[in-house]
Amino acid sequence: MRNYSGVNQNDIPPSSWQHFELGLARVAARLGETPPQQVMVLRMAKMVAKRLQEDLNRELAAWRLTDASFTVLVVIFSEPEGGINPSSLSNILGESRANITRLTDELEARRLILRRPATADRRRIGLDLTRSGEKLVRELLPAMWRHYGRLCRDLSVAEMRTMERSMKKVLADLDLRPRKPDSAGTQPDAARNKVPR
Repeated sequence: MRNYSGVNQNDIPPSSWQHFELGLARVAARLGETPPQQVMVLRMAKMVAKRLQEDLNRELAAWRLTDASFTVLVVIFSEPEGGINPSSLSNILGESRANITRLTDELEARRLILRRPATADRRRIGLDLTRSGEKLVRELLPAMWRHYGRLCRDLSVAEMRTMERSMKKVLADLDLRPRKPDSAGTQPDAARNKVPR
């Protein structure tokens, strides 16, 4: 049995998406036209992102971390010696300055990161991992990579590559669009440097 989008329903296990898909079918019936395929794909991507974050939060709860706080640790870990400043961290993660402050306050209280004057400009604050923070990242990253592998176990290498290329194209377009100003009333770098098209 195929639905109006052409997807064989027997190939899809029951999920929250089916309820949303049924709603789209009813909207199509009321409007007399089928929603564009872009609606299907992007709404599904949003649903996947939400469900993925919930799953990762559960996976990290044993270490008293969330997906957001663990990502902060990983980004700091990925930086060359000298750490990263909160403003750059905010731009990289697409988080507001206020949320970055809250996350880094929590991690500093647990002695996983430390704040210090930045190497290049001592008037700015840099964020570095403590030894405990680096040890935790080194311990958790391989386990989280294996978890990602389990989540994607039904996707072939070719499907993963296609998904990666597709998501990069969508993200590249979104990066050119203005983001909501953060609590300080400033726009992330990508939005401030928007290129006219």
